[in-house]
Parts: sequence; structure tokens; C-alpha cells
Amino acid sequence: VWYVAVNGDDGWSGRFPQKTATGKEGPKRTLRAALEAARKTGRGPRRIVFGEGVWYTETTIDLGARDSGLTLTGAGMG
Repeated sequence: VWYVAVNGDDGWSGRFPQKTATGKEGPKRTLRAALEAARKTGRGPRRIVFGEGVWYTETTIDLGARDSGLTLTGAGMG
């Protein structure tokens, strides 16, 4: 699971829903960064969870066969 939050940082792993106490880890800031991280793991079940907020992309996000098994969801959902 990768997390995306409005207060995230694309330099973080995205494996935590909130910034950690050390401030060195937390959610990604953008869908693009979370998608790239998820794609690096290969195919199979993967999930990107969006935190609360309003989300926009500056460019189109293309999903294809390599994204099979990927779920995008909002926090508190499924």
C-alpha cells in the first residue's frame, strides 16, 4: 500500500499514511510518484490510498496492462 497526502513528500516512501515522528518518512505528495513506486514492485495486488483533500493532476495519467491489480481508493474506503 502507498499513501498520498496533501502534506506528503515525493521523496518519502509513501508507505506511511502520515509523517512519522522523526519526520523522515510519510506519504507521497502526488499520484504520479505513488504510481511510479507501485509500478516498480511489478504486477499483482497493489493499492494507492488518497488522504483527505482535493486532488488534481497537471497531465493525464495513463493506466495500462502493467497496472493490472492496482486499486486507487480514498482514505476510509475499502
